[in-house]
Amino acid sequence: MEGAHRVLVIQDASEEVSSSAIKWALHGLSLKPGDMLTLLGVLHLINSPLGYRSRIDSSMFGVNQNIVDMEVAGKKIEYENHGELKELSQLYETHKALKFLSSNHGISETSNKNFCMKSQVELKIEVATGPSPKEVGLKIAQDLKATWIILDRCK
Repeated sequence: MEGAHRVLVIQDASEEVSSSAIKWALHGLSLKPGDMLTLLGVLHLINSPLGYRSRIDSSMFGVNQNIVDMEVAGKKIEYENHGELKELSQLYETHKALKFLSSNHGISETSNKNFCMKSQVELKIEVATGPSPKEVGLKIAQDLKATWIILDRCK
């Protein structure tokens, strides 16, 4: 869709999951139907089996790829099951379905038109890895052709 905004919210997935930046983007930006909002968790530190945190890098003594894959899978599950993020995602999916039903079956639309319009914003959650959060964020932003980039510094 031409003119659609692609908003990328980047947060440190090595820390605790936070929904504050994604909520700010949903409620603070003038997003319209067709816009896309992506929450990117960048994982650059992982917990090793020995209990210490290791940096993800390409060095010879770096972290085992199987451990990295397991950590990424765990983080994806953590993001998908995070209470507020899950609730936001479900709300947007429910309102998309209601909007679809109302337009196709003659049911009257909900009174909150602003929320209905925002519910047509695509909401995606991704987790990526790399030794430098800056480089990972830059690459994903370029790949998505992001028009807005929000860096979440919440701890």
